[in-house]
Amino acid sequence: MKSVTVFLLLIFSTFSALAQTVYVQASKGSFNDLAIQKFTKRHPKLLLTPTFTGTLNNTFKLGVEHSTLVFTAVSNSSLKGQLVPQAVQALQDYKIDRVLGHVELSIKFCAYILKDESKTPKTVVSHPAALLQISHWVSQNHLQTQDELAGTAVAVKNLSLNEYYSNTLAVGSCQLKYTYKNLELFAENVGNHKKSYTQFLLMKVHKRAQPIAFNSASTELIAKLKGLTLKVE
Repeated sequence: MKSVTVFLLLIFSTFSALAQTVYVQASKGSFNDLAIQKFTKRHPKLLLTPTFTGTLNNTFKLGVEHSTLVFTAVSNSSLKGQLVPQAVQALQDYKIDRVLGHVELSIKFCAYILKDESKTPKTVVSHPAALLQISHWVSQNHLQTQDELAGTAVAVKNLSLNEYYSNTLAVGSCQLKYTYKNLELFAENVGNHKKSYTQFLLMKVHKRAQPIAFNSASTELIAKLKGLTLKVE
């Protein structure tokens, strides 16, 4: 553990000399956004400059193309097996060279609806990982689901722009209730578990020569997560 700490300190001292771009999954207002803000506040000397990149695959792709850092969600305490399936799928094509930092974020989901809509929603749209984490609420309310691969914040933004069918809900961070004036809060804290956290990694990755199996990617990610000290605030 001591050698790992020294290694990280050497990396951080190198980065502190010059601002470093980090490609961040999803968009402004997303849980990834809240997590990178939390991380940079903890490590201000790193001088990280976040650039949001939408999908996880695009995040990794740009990180490799520009030889820089990436920041993504990889696990959630409320998911079966805890690993985010989309992260494992991306790691079938990309390999983690090293983990340079991590942060955990308490997750609270809110559902939004257009103010002028009827209050009998039929569909809920969000990122697939988020939909897994609110599956109990979705089932109880007999809702259809629709994936928004660009992320939870994009789902809420698109709803505010009236880009979905009528009677649609969007689920994202509860912080977004202050952002869009034409939306109103339909339901709060709709996650399967009222106290859950997502873990995010700051890392370097490279493209694999050949994709690997899902189970192999899962095993690799679990190995990377072992030994990281969780500190949920």
